[in-house]
Amino acid sequence: MKKVSWAGILALFSVVICIVCLIYVVEASDKAKEYVEEIQAAVTKPDYEYAKLKAQELDEFWKKKHTFLSMIVHHKNLEEIEESVELIKTSLENINEDNCIDCEMENTRALSRIKHLRDVELPSISNIF
Repeated sequence: MKKVSWAGILALFSVVICIVCLIYVVEASDKAKEYVEEIQAAVTKPDYEYAKLKAQELDEFWKKKHTFLSMIVHHKNLEEIEESVELIKTSLENINEDNCIDCEMENTRALSRIKHLRDVELPSISNIF
């Protein structure tokens, strides 16, 4: 009977850990998505200084979250998002109205990758099978 009790406790503990990790991934991806959307809005206005500030904040945010995320998420997905964050920062360094399309394209790519990260981690029938 003790073995069954301990197995139940371990199973419950595993489920709780999975839920906590899922919440962490969802919150991190939502916050990163907000940053990218703010950058996109600033580039569209055009308020390039604000976009640069938000890109720097996004980079710092992602570096903070990257360590823990790398323990629970596939590295390929994280590397793609990290690459997009760097490309956004780089495209904003010398941005003007003529070359803002590069930044807009990278913002769109980053949003897609962040959405993909969240969708892959959310439990669904397609992810289970």
